[in-house]
Amino acid sequence: MFEDLTEEQQQEVQAEIDRRVTAAVKTASKNTTDKITREFNEKYGDLIAQAQNPQPQPAQNDADEQIRKLQEQLDNQQKALAQAQLEQFVEKKLFSAGYGEEQISSLLPMFAVGSPDDAATKIDAFTSIQTSAIDAALQKQKEELALGVTPPSSNGGSVPPKNIEDQLSGIYKSTDDPHLADASAVQLLFNNAQQE
Repeated sequence: MFEDLTEEQQQEVQAEIDRRVTAAVKTASKNTTDKITREFNEKYGDLIAQAQNPQPQPAQNDADEQIRKLQEQLDNQQKALAQAQLEQFVEKKLFSAGYGEEQISSLLPMFAVGSPDDAATKIDAFTSIQTSAIDAALQKQKEELALGVTPPSSNGGSVPPKNIEDQLSGIYKSTDDPHLADASAVQLLFNNAQQE
């Protein structure tokens, strides 16, 4: 992840990232739970209190209907809370998979459906497919770059391409994915530096 850091530094950075993600998820979960609970109590607290301490009602049917409505409202609030918790789980999972905030917000509706286990399975499959596609595209870029390299000279080393700027320009023109282009360009520069 951070090639220029030592393994110990990488572990420290990863531990700090994990700590911050965990703290952010706990805070967001607590805030969401508190907000939903507060809103629920504001909207339905009086009705629940009335249901728990019923006043004499003119007809039992009215009381039964009111209880049914309260139960339905409670069920809806519980569903909303479960959905908020699922969305937080999905956000954490996507963040730990390396996605940014913009990407997470666009992917959230696709994965925040069903149970957390279903979401985790879908996210794992998605990231696996995406990683495979990126690896295949990088391999293709490497093969295309290899076409521009002069074969090894008689002294045993390879001769770097004549015009590295043209190759870099070609990389950025050949793909719409800036991350893939950046990765390919870095690989080209790295290979070129190794050959020198």
